[in-house]
Amino acid sequence: MNMSNLIALNIIQKPSPNFNERLDKKTNTKVTKPTYIIIHYTTDCFHKKSYRALSNFFRPVSSHYLIAADGTIYQLVDESKRAWHAGKSYWKGSRQLNTYSIGIEIVNPGYSKSNKPVCTMNQDIWNQQSATQVKGSPFYWYPYAPEQIAAVQELCKDIVQRYDISPENILGHSDIAPGRKVDPGPLFDWQQLAKQNIGIWHNVQSSDHTTLPDIKEIQIMLQQLGYHVKPSKKLDKKTKKAIKAFQMHFRPSNIDGILDTETVLILKNILN
Repeated sequence: MNMSNLIALNIIQKPSPNFNERLDKKTNTKVTKPTYIIIHYTTDCFHKKSYRALSNFFRPVSSHYLIAADGTIYQLVDESKRAWHAGKSYWKGSRQLNTYSIGIEIVNPGYSKSNKPVCTMNQDIWNQQSATQVKGSPFYWYPYAPEQIAAVQELCKDIVQRYDISPENILGHSDIAPGRKVDPGPLFDWQQLAKQNIGIWHNVQSSDHTTLPDIKEIQIMLQQLGYHVKPSKKLDKKTKKAIKAFQMHFRPSNIDGILDTETVLILKNILN
């Protein structure tokens, strides 16, 4: 990223030692153009603690960017390098998401099992009153500050413009690792960002109707979108996890993982 962009976006350099070269494991060639953006949350409440976790030399975790509670953007790893944020993951046949993506971590506590305060810092944002219990989940989820969403929007716009990244390649950690990861969670406003061509959304209305297709057809559609499922004709664990991850991204009002007509409508709408 050039200096003019750094100034325009007010990005602060805060290097992490946790990175390596972008090398395609199959071809052993250097990757110069990332094709994905992966959004995460940090599971804590203060950027200094998040930075320590993402820069601990003895813990192989990092990201390219970290967005604090007030919307400040920190760059931890140069975009030309491979940060370690995706872990074991899959999308559209690729298992090399770290190699081909830019990772953005957003400071956010994620969820708790009760609505008790989770933070010692930034309690004005993440307090007992701010916790929300989403339908289909037993947990209490915590919101993002408006300044964070605005920062994500501007940062992603800049990255998309420079690398010509397709909207459908802007994903959550939960999309590429269903069941293993749930971030950025159901309170991340994908719909708002999609209005700026950051990610994709649907135009399904509550009055729309459809019938439930068989499981194999659902698995094929999830596979076409990018999820790691196979047409087994059985509602297996991978399929259930993919359905829940899909709901968390595209139908966050109810993330029960149950295959209902609304979920099918949204899936069909996005694919079409």
